Amino acid sequence: MKKTIILLSISSLLISASGLELNFLISKTGNELSSFIKKNRDNNITPRDRDPNMNILRGRNRGLKIFKKYFQKPCNISAQIFASKHTQDEWEEIEESGIFQEYVIKLCPNIKSIYKKEWSEELYQFVYEYAYDSENILIS
Repeated sequence: MKKTIILLSISSLLISASGLELNFLISKTGNELSSFIKKNRDNNITPRDRDPNMNILRGRNRGLKIFKKYFQKPCNISAQIFASKHTQDEWEEIEESGIFQEYVIKLCPNIKSIYKKEWSEELYQFVYEYAYDSENILIS
């Protein structure tokens, strides 16, 4: 019984101490902490979340149609296998680095002459949605 009370007392002290440290941190940093929290929260948002006007469903479906019509035969690969070459984070990193078009052409050099820059956004939405770590599976 004494051990339980002592453990509960120590746990309560640790929780109280953590709360006091947090209050101290907030009082010392003020707006700096809230901007730090906001910045980190914003870094966890994907590009598609930043633009509320972007129609994800349209982009995903259009990207799949573009892939099937123009890429599937020359690349000799299914849409699911192509999209699952990377995780969502990896596809996002490729897109944000500005090399999405070049990377897709590197994966499938046969489409270099037909690739249109305006396809990149829809293709990105498609590969992001069906990436290796997503739970989405193409049935076709």
